[in-house]
Amino acid sequence: MIYLIVFFTSLVLTLFFTPALIDFITRIKVVDLPGERRVNKSAIPRMGGLIIYVVVLILVISFYGNLNSVRFFILASGLIALLGIVDDMVGVKWNHKFIIQFLMSFFLIYFLAGNFDVVNFFGIELVFPLNYLLMILLIVGVINSINMLDGLDGLVSGFSLLVLFVTFLVGYNTGNSLLLILSASLMGALIGFLKFNAFPAKIFLGDTGSYTLGFFLITASLLAGISSKTRTLDLTFAVILLSVPILDTVKVMLMRLLNKRNPFLPDRSHIHHILLEKIPSHKITVFIIESIALLFAALSIYYLFGNKSSALIVYLFFAVPVLFMPYLLKVVKEPFYPEFLKVMRNRFPQIFINFYLRFIIPLISILTVAMLIGLAPVQTNTGDAIIILSILFVILMFVYSLINYQKNKYFNDILVFFNLMLFLFYSNYSHKVYSLFNISGYMEINPKTVLIIMLLPSVLFFVFFREKMLRGKSLLFAGIDLVILVFIMLLSVSSSLLPETPFANANLILFHSFLLYIFYKVFVILKGKYRMPVFYLSFVIPIVVLIRLLVV
Repeated sequence: MIYLIVFFTSLVLTLFFTPALIDFITRIKVVDLPGERRVNKSAIPRMGGLIIYVVVLILVISFYGNLNSVRFFILASGLIALLGIVDDMVGVKWNHKFIIQFLMSFFLIYFLAGNFDVVNFFGIELVFPLNYLLMILLIVGVINSINMLDGLDGLVSGFSLLVLFVTFLVGYNTGNSLLLILSASLMGALIGFLKFNAFPAKIFLGDTGSYTLGFFLITASLLAGISSKTRTLDLTFAVILLSVPILDTVKVMLMRLLNKRNPFLPDRSHIHHILLEKIPSHKITVFIIESIALLFAALSIYYLFGNKSSALIVYLFFAVPVLFMPYLLKVVKEPFYPEFLKVMRNRFPQIFINFYLRFIIPLISILTVAMLIGLAPVQTNTGDAIIILSILFVILMFVYSLINYQKNKYFNDILVFFNLMLFLFYSNYSHKVYSLFNISGYMEINPKTVLIIMLLPSVLFFVFFREKMLRGKSLLFAGIDLVILVFIMLLSVSSSLLPETPFANANLILFHSFLLYIFYKVFVILKGKYRMPVFYLSFVIPIVVLIRLLVV
């Protein structure tokens, strides 16, 4: 329960205070201007990672009891955050950055040193001082590799979310409370921040965000790689988990050295730059990189809890293509899109599309409402405290949506996903309306199965033919939607690899919530006049259901 409180507190604080931070940073003119290495076309405020750092630090201090044991962790995090702030505001030379980062790494290693006696790297037990030298190199390298990866809207935030979910699951299996609090608070902050950082971004992480996130990611990965039974720190786990930025940095450094350039000066040779040139879609580029990160995340879990030798063989099999990606992509001339699909879409009879718009969408919408009524929880074993916290969370999000709508004149669709997820969570662990009819033989088919059968084909039909339905382009999948999709995929994979997981059924809940959420977006795109009522109805329903569960 405490980790749910940490997660939702972090999420709410980030959602509420990020708009104020955007206004403040814009006023003091700490912004990223368009340039040769920039993908943004207008001035965007940076230093957004400050809100993540402050929220996470507050929650770690508030919820972790033994503050004396984490004083060097707090000191190291403050040092790296200060470096990021100064770099965002006035700039810091690359050699001065390294001096501060090396100093910070000493504090972090001193903090970690009491938890292990042996350092292992790819099956080799490292002796002193090689063990600490490699740790320093890894810590500084990861922080800078995360900074280098931060080149597209939402890329580092989404990647970090995947990494932290893995470290949270590892912490759950090992009982490491600091790792659980750190991971939970960071996940909540990142999901809240992605609301503003996913494409098209309203704020960037900046060096403050990339440095502190790099620090938190390597800290969480090293904590997760420590075995309390053998007191061994396995650096291999962190390398596999963080392979996307590490491999990208190694590749870039080697290319710069081979071309006789300074390896520490920036250019456009990173994986996101290369992919964006071949796939001129910001969202798809981020989705591809995070899908690669998903592969390594799943592999890191298999390494830690499965067969280490097999995991290393598979790792090398996938790491080599990532290293040589620039050369592999040279053979890609244009996106692959079968010609017969274009022909089929263009020649598809308009009468069927009109029938879909006029009859199918309204009918499926009515049936979806009926299925959700059937899934409404009528009795639950969940404690009153959690129900009350859930009610407060929905109310806070409702207030936030009202404030944000009045200020920006824009609907926060992602909040609908959270409402649906909360509703289905209680439905999954409670007695439902449709179960009351099982005695008489009605509704023997689970409504969730019916929802998939109805919604999935209708959503796919819209995706394929939306250009014929709509005169202009319409955004269906936002950047954060694709991040959530990758997150659901990781949850599904990890639930089968981990010996114990607190999310045994969460992947199904997330999948159904996401499918309902995407259908909601399809509906409001096609039936725009109903957008506002449906949006606010998504808040009213869970509040009513939760209050009823509380008084039953």
